[in-house]
Amino acid sequence: MNNILLPAVISALLALSPSPAHAQSAAQFEFISNDFRADLTVSQSPPGACRSGFSFDARWGGCVRQSSESGAESRSCPAGQTGTQRRTRSRTVYTHQNGGVQQGSWSSWSSWTGTCTTPAPVTPPAPPTPTPGTQFPIPQSISAMICSSGDPGYSSGGNSLIQSAYRNQLISYYRSFGIAGRCPESSGYSYWLSDWWSRASNAANGPFHDAGGSAAGLQWSTFVNGHMPDAWDDIKRAIDASAARNDEAGQGGVSAANGLCQRAANAAYGAGKTTATYILKSGNQCRVTAVH
Repeated sequence: MNNILLPAVISALLALSPSPAHAQSAAQFEFISNDFRADLTVSQSPPGACRSGFSFDARWGGCVRQSSESGAESRSCPAGQTGTQRRTRSRTVYTHQNGGVQQGSWSSWSSWTGTCTTPAPVTPPAPPTPTPGTQFPIPQSISAMICSSGDPGYSSGGNSLIQSAYRNQLISYYRSFGIAGRCPESSGYSYWLSDWWSRASNAANGPFHDAGGSAAGLQWSTFVNGHMPDAWDDIKRAIDASAARNDEAGQGGVSAANGLCQRAANAAYGAGKTTATYILKSGNQCRVTAVH
């Protein structure tokens, strides 16, 4: 009976023995027999087939090394506050002995950290201390005046096709008008330019469409601009008539300009701190006449 079982047992032992390709595995075999039975004990000494730094993990089916990976994100503090906040999370990374990598699940995000601060209110600087004789312009925030091509609204006022020469002509007339001689405000500037262009367009419409009118090669805008001088006298009469109704040419215009200068002085130096008046024929300039 023993002679029959022994070869089978030896074959089983050989099958369990590590092959030369896996020589780093260490196994010990113990064979005990008697006339009726044979016992085989197989034990494997650590670390078995795992290299240094790796350990067997049944969940991942092999020898692995564990490490930790972290992730982070940041955000700006709410509007009106300064600073940055940050939060983190982590997960375990399993590096297989055979080179493969698997990641565990991310942990929950941590709470946001980082201090958000509200800046201290900025105290505006004290207004400058004026002296009698100090001069300053009426700012656009008080009255949007058009005094030159550098002022906002110069090119867009009225019809945009009106040439600069006629825009400057209207400004010059305003600055020489009446006692005050101030620059036109944007509303009046745009109104009279539009009226002027309309009158010139009416005068140009017939000739432009007559035989030989547009044949001269002129565009409509150029043709109408050529008729602007013909309508100028009508525009001047309309401006004068409008000014007569509110005394713009007389003391009414001066008083209105003085009021704008006082408002500008209050904004610049503080209410009740100064008295300011308009400088006649200056267009938009003011002068401090007293300091309180």
